[in-house]
Amino acid sequence: MKSKTKKILIGGMLAVAMLFSLMFGVFFGKAKIAHATDPLPELTGVYVEGDILHWNAYEGTGADGYELVIDGDKEIMIEGIAVTSVNLAEKMAASHLPSGTYTWSICAGDIDDEDGDHIALDGYKTQKKTGTYVYEKDGSIIAVDVPRNPRWTDGKVEWTQPANTVGVSGYEYIVYETNSNKIVRKSATNSLITSFTIGYFLQADTDYYFKVRARTSTDGYCHSDWVTASVKFESVGAFANVKIDKDGIISFDAIEGAVNYRFGFVGESGVENVLTATTTSFDLATALSEKSWFDANKTYNISLVAFTTNSKQIPLTKAFTIENWKLGDEYTQPVEVKTPVAKKGLSAGAIVAIVVPSVIVVSVGTFALVWFVIKKKTWADFVALFKKKK
Repeated sequence: MKSKTKKILIGGMLAVAMLFSLMFGVFFGKAKIAHATDPLPELTGVYVEGDILHWNAYEGTGADGYELVIDGDKEIMIEGIAVTSVNLAEKMAASHLPSGTYTWSICAGDIDDEDGDHIALDGYKTQKKTGTYVYEKDGSIIAVDVPRNPRWTDGKVEWTQPANTVGVSGYEYIVYETNSNKIVRKSATNSLITSFTIGYFLQADTDYYFKVRARTSTDGYCHSDWVTASVKFESVGAFANVKIDKDGIISFDAIEGAVNYRFGFVGESGVENVLTATTTSFDLATALSEKSWFDANKTYNISLVAFTTNSKQIPLTKAFTIENWKLGDEYTQPVEVKTPVAKKGLSAGAIVAIVVPSVIVVSVGTFALVWFVIKKKTWADFVALFKKKK
């Protein structure tokens, strides 16, 4: 028995040891694997000559440009993977920096994110190459001044030219939904136009803001700081009786003050394409058949918004949405069932339930007062009234 018991104990200890080893290997092995990443390749041929930073074009995949960072916080996106140099002096001047020694870093990456201001954590494709640069402010390199008085005028974003327009050849603007920070519209121009109508991309009861900056060329080679302005359009009503028949005719009740109606179509690509109409009954099937982006075999989410005139483009409603619509599908706007609100005051039944017991109580009280107090009668006298005479 002792030998058998000893063997059992030894076997149990070995089993526990093996289990512990397995757990140790699993936990620590996983930790090691989870943190093990292949090092990013290096950006080659990086050097500074005069004011120009040079590098060899990145030949890998997944990158569409380069990120130049000055002094650790001034991020400058350089679009185009074939670009192999940048003028540091111009970048310093664009940022209104004083003379001095600055650190810089550059790497290739995916810069086509939502706002174009930085590369996401998973967007870097090479290691950062770093160095220093001695900047001497040169009066011949003009820093780009910011646009003035950014504002919304109806459905337009507008601004006034910088006080100093030397070197300014265009502007870049981006429109956001304030709460989600989702980009609604963005554009870069190589013209001095200071007003753009974008109302058809908006809806009422939603906060928006836009930012704009001046630039020296369409690739953003040198630009000013951003300036911003906010807006919110109030709705005048909501869509009612929205229907689409099997032939693709959409109809709905008119919105007060509306001149145009915008139909936004978003398919699997996530890109919104727009149709507009001036009537409350519109042949979607015919209009869509003329659009190269439309596929009759696919489904779309439709957003409907009412607007004022084409020149003002003020949104009058919040977007009414129809999800997963396919040409040939019929749609009827669900009827909103409102829960009736209880009327103030008591019902007839409640009044009866209160009045009848009250009358009984008052009657009994009056009888008791007369019988026991005024007439000086007793309970025996009261009982005697109901006894039959023999």
